[in-house]
Amino acid sequence: MDSTNTSDMVELFIDNRKKIVVIIQETAEKEAEVMSTFRVVANKIASNSTSSRPRTRRLYIVRDREAANNRLMQDYFNGPPRYDDAKFKHRIIQLYGGCYMRIPTTNDLSCIYDVHESEHSFPGMIGSLDCMHWEWGNCPTACRGQYTRGEHGVPTVSLQAICSHDLWVWSTYFGSVGSNNDINVLNMSPVLEYCISHSIPVLPFNANGTYYHHGYYLRDGIYPEYSIIMKTFQDPIEEKREYFKKKQASA
Repeated sequence: MDSTNTSDMVELFIDNRKKIVVIIQETAEKEAEVMSTFRVVANKIASNSTSSRPRTRRLYIVRDREAANNRLMQDYFNGPPRYDDAKFKHRIIQLYGGCYMRIPTTNDLSCIYDVHESEHSFPGMIGSLDCMHWEWGNCPTACRGQYTRGEHGVPTVSLQAICSHDLWVWSTYFGSVGSNNDINVLNMSPVLEYCISHSIPVLPFNANGTYYHHGYYLRDGIYPEYSIIMKTFQDPIEEKREYFKKKQASA
């Protein structure tokens, strides 16, 4: 290698070294600028957080829920209770009577119709009507024979209830004497009287192009052929009836 090539290589190395030094210096200057900006922002945040403005404490109300529950149990449920059944009934009606323990209005029925049709595909459905046997643990000995059915073996009270889609139980009936089935309870309950006396509003609806004067309740096949009761099929054979039974059971 001659001296000319060696000299050129040395000059090229020096030039590249200068460029590298310049790049490093520019990078260091940018980093210093970024860190300076970061410190300014951090100091500003710190000064705001340590300002003299007083902090407002969150207000809350101390509620002794355990003591309130104990008072409730002692007043109405633990024996002997402080208040009798009449006082308990009066206060329940006073608290919830205006919202729950009432017959639906026309506006209520319209909303119930819309929800049942959209959710269950049953236009004109008011609700589900059902009965159950509630065990009566404190039944007096003299009444045990009247309230005992063979399949249960213990005294029970027949409870009939009507509820809407949002579990609004607006009609209940229980306490009828005797070994009752669902039909007996229905005949003694005020449900039929609501329709006969027009205590409940009558709201018509249309289904498949057919006009119906009033709504109906879903029930099983044991009930009689009443216009206010939509019964299911006991042993559906056709596919259409089997589909209807499944939809009714799901509603």
